[in-house]
Amino acid sequence: MPSLFSYSPKELSTDAFLAWLFESFTTEPSLIGKESGFFHKLGLCKSAAVKISDIKVSMQEKKTDLIVRFLMDGKESKCLFENKVNTTIHNNQLEVYKTRFPKMDHYFYLKLGFITFHEKLEAKSLGYELIDSILLHDALLGLKSSNCIVNDYIGFLKKEFIDEGLAIESDVKSRRSSVFSSVFSKSYAQQFFMSRLHDDLHALSMGDLSFSSKSHVGGSPWTQLCIAKKKSFYGSKSEFLIWKIEKRSGGWFLKLMQYSRISPSHKLAKQSRLSKLRSDVLSTPTIKHFKCGSVSNQGEYSSDIVVFYFDKNPPIDMLKFLPKLSEEIVKIY
Repeated sequence: MPSLFSYSPKELSTDAFLAWLFESFTTEPSLIGKESGFFHKLGLCKSAAVKISDIKVSMQEKKTDLIVRFLMDGKESKCLFENKVNTTIHNNQLEVYKTRFPKMDHYFYLKLGFITFHEKLEAKSLGYELIDSILLHDALLGLKSSNCIVNDYIGFLKKEFIDEGLAIESDVKSRRSSVFSSVFSKSYAQQFFMSRLHDDLHALSMGDLSFSSKSHVGGSPWTQLCIAKKKSFYGSKSEFLIWKIEKRSGGWFLKLMQYSRISPSHKLAKQSRLSKLRSDVLSTPTIKHFKCGSVSNQGEYSSDIVVFYFDKNPPIDMLKFLPKLSEEIVKIY
């Protein structure tokens, strides 16, 4: 029988489950007395030996997902949760929540799906502690067999997020080209690949790095990482160099693209620059480690510089050489 939570695996379900769980520590006989261990494993308190009491939960307070207030050894403590399933941080919501609630003891960024390098950087820079599906699962294991709803959620986390995530990561690291026709159709795989690259480029102190992962309207996901830009290059319009994962009839691929929302008067200048960029990239020393695919000459704003199909370039090999290639490209740029 499918898990109850598989019928509604959205953020509101995560919020509702956690709100129910926190409140149940004072109302559900099978959970009473087990709150300290769970709070400790999740990071709400430093020791499982403390006494937790008077738990109160607030949902959607000033648009926050969850706020938990409780007494820890008689002293008031407050924790704010921003919960995600597969979506990511939008706008400046984490900063806004801290401004609205400046005196919390803990700020948590909890996500069941893959936590990207971009999310880790932003959350940690703003003082948020990270909770992933593995940490939440391990904390809940201390409550296993106590309650059927908790048991169902533990199974849901293990099957839908932990096991699924490990399988996708294994496929991305595989050298079997047959898996690449399907694994990159999943946003998790794209984010895992691009986050590895983002992490490596950040370690090289490259500036202008910007990560984004979304889906085409009614279609497939895409993930991209901007690695360089020139401000106000075509009049008031800037130009960007971006690595992007997406799909064409030939399959899933990684491309380096030139992007600028130019006005018609700059079309010829952008096309001329594209030709130079293609030539420059193909002259880099590290390009020899890649098998280049056919580029498209379509697109007014977004233009292919170089294309690498995953079935011709194992992702694990690409990740080995992409940081150096990116460094060479940015230096030329």
